[in-house]
Amino acid sequence: MPRKPAESLCKICGANATVKVNYATGSGGTVYLYEIYTHKNGTVHYFRPGKVLQKRDAFSDFEEMLRTKMKDGEYRFKDIKKLFESFRGSSASNTMVQRYIEKGMRAKLIRKSVEDGMILYFKGNQRDSPKVVKIQETSVSYHISDSAVAMSILLKFLNEGESLLNRIPINIPTGIIDTISELNIESFDKFGKISEGNVEIAFSFTGQTGIGVGLRRSLGPSESDFLFVTSRFTFSEHSLKFALPLDTGSLRIHITKEWEKPVHVRKRLLDGIKETNPDSVRKGFLSDGLSFAEVEFGKSSKGEAVVVSW
Repeated sequence: MPRKPAESLCKICGANATVKVNYATGSGGTVYLYEIYTHKNGTVHYFRPGKVLQKRDAFSDFEEMLRTKMKDGEYRFKDIKKLFESFRGSSASNTMVQRYIEKGMRAKLIRKSVEDGMILYFKGNQRDSPKVVKIQETSVSYHISDSAVAMSILLKFLNEGESLLNRIPINIPTGIIDTISELNIESFDKFGKISEGNVEIAFSFTGQTGIGVGLRRSLGPSESDFLFVTSRFTFSEHSLKFALPLDTGSLRIHITKEWEKPVHVRKRLLDGIKETNPDSVRKGFLSDGLSFAEVEFGKSSKGEAVVVSW
């Protein structure tokens, strides 16, 4: 009779598994002993004692890397490739890693999501509860000149999810651009200045570019932080559209520009047609021929856009 299952390290892949020993009788009456290793993800490996094992294939290494080295949190494709190459001690092609990611997804070892045009991967056993970022306050400032716009954005946010938060999406009202350097981005969180390498383009089309800003330290559940981003870009149109990448509690817009051209500010709703006026408006004049406008909107939803025109 087969023995009862026990916990052991799989002799095929080296991962934890339930093992049981069985016997089989060959056509010549020879009795063979073999071990069956069953992993929690449903993978089954068979091993016959005395058998000379072949060198493990690369996907076995990839499976073990996902189980033992991949942490909770979000990974980009290049992060997984770098982790795999480090784990295996040799280089791997993009095609190989993509193929293994797809096999890992079929085995439910890894999951994929798309956030603001960016593909992210998560460990398969990570909780399925969605990551929730609550933007408590958003403040946007524009200084508009004849050929350029200087923009600053201040976000105060809270991680209401159950996973680590590593990155915040922000939209910049210009495009199409080829490189992030065209936006002259500088960004800061409460731990200091964020390196240029942690700011990446998620998408760019006419009038809108989405960027992802990686935080200096991952934000745990119920932790809060702020993000301050400045940008300067050339501009020749007569309107700016700041699309909200996330829901926000309150939204303030501050604009300075040449006084002879009046500024109009509206919030365009999710249907892309209906517009609403600000909840409050304050306008005035500054020195050097500049005028200013300060407007405030209440709770605003992801996908709505504040349109500034003149």
